[in-house]
Amino acid sequence: MTNKTGFLAALFSAVAWSTTGIYVRFLNGFSSLEIVAGRCLSGLLFIVLFLVFAVQAFQKKYGYPSKLGFYAF
Repeated sequence: MTNKTGFLAALFSAVAWSTTGIYVRFLNGFSSLEIVAGRCLSGLLFIVLFLVFAVQAFQKKYGYPSKLGFYAF
């Protein structure tokens, strides 16, 4: 990860974290538990997508099979 990529990742995460409260205010029909469950599921989705792309990049760079791919899935 380059410095520019790391900076953009940190910037995106700060913006996403700070704007979450704005979006939650518009969810009038949902309970707190439903909102937390939705946030957990969306977080899980992003983590799985990250792992898929990270494993593919690792396997492309170091060859298949890799221990990272074995342990991640």
